[in-house]
Amino acid sequence: MSKLLQTRQKILEEVQNHGPISSGDIAKSLSVTRMTVYSHLQALLEDKAIKQSGEGKATVYYRPSNNKHVYTEKFLGELKDTIVQSYQLNNEFTVEGVLNKSVALEQPDGRILLGLEALYEKIKKEFQKKSVTDEDFMNYCISYFDEYFSFEIRRRASGLFEGTQSLKKIMQDYDEKAYVDELYFCEPGMLPRFGRSATSIYLGLGKERSSKILLNRAIDTRKESIMEFIRTKPTDYIVFAPPTIERKFQFREVLRESLEKVFPLPPILKAEKKIKIEDGFYIAQKRTKGKDRIINARESMEVLPTGEQDIKKAHHILIFDDNFTTGSTVNFLAEKIRQLRFTGVISSINITGAFYYEPGVTDEADI
Repeated sequence: MSKLLQTRQKILEEVQNHGPISSGDIAKSLSVTRMTVYSHLQALLEDKAIKQSGEGKATVYYRPSNNKHVYTEKFLGELKDTIVQSYQLNNEFTVEGVLNKSVALEQPDGRILLGLEALYEKIKKEFQKKSVTDEDFMNYCISYFDEYFSFEIRRRASGLFEGTQSLKKIMQDYDEKAYVDELYFCEPGMLPRFGRSATSIYLGLGKERSSKILLNRAIDTRKESIMEFIRTKPTDYIVFAPPTIERKFQFREVLRESLEKVFPLPPILKAEKKIKIEDGFYIAQKRTKGKDRIINARESMEVLPTGEQDIKKAHHILIFDDNFTTGSTVNFLAEKIRQLRFTGVISSINITGAFYYEPGVTDEADI
């Protein structure tokens, strides 16, 4: 194989393993110029080996599905007209734009499908069909938007979802106190009928594959909202929830690096988890359920301020975590902070989360 084809194959593998991915991220990963990557991406697009989504700097590339369905301009136009009329949206709304950001599906071979392609595979799986009529698919897409907007109407002006009452209800059910005053999450982890959101898939696979690229894609969905929260709510200290499994790229380090590139962060309070294995030892939080999850979080979490950090004089501390399911991790980090005689406000922002009272939300929703 020539050097040219070897480079193209490596670029295709990057798209396969880390897509949706930008040309800049591919160039960094392979240590080649962006122009080289761009020329190969164009060739792969012409061969229909990959697809692209977004425009300008937001353009990303991914592997398409194997289905033969073609979404005509007529189909997309009718779908847009229905959604615009139903929800009184302006003409700037684009069907593909919303779906490519909110819907993703991991394939058995590791590819991540986006948007309409992901929905098409979902409906085939749900109805166990090899192909689906345009009418059925149109109704399925409309059902998706109905569920999508049922969540979006709960999004606050800040761009974040409020999960405080969910946390309090969970802790009450387990006869525990809620130590977090305000809890938010950036995107729903899952929709009851349609499963995990795109952000949830990027986050889960980013951790599973230890992929910095996928972790950044999860973070980027609402990074502006996170920064705006910090700007408008003066924060004395930040706590990044500690990892419970050893990985090459840890979520908290990727999040910290991503935020520090664009915004000066407040001082960071160190938090750690005592990681041990099996039989009476501390285990990964995701491997526990219910009351065991709460006990594991309480017994294993530590907050370790330095001698110079007098948190008793602080007014607001912000805790970051990847996913809110029961809230045990952030709640018992908050308890440790309270034990250090902090009396101010404790907030928490999670990348994905769930409303406690939504159907389909269980401990297994953790990622």
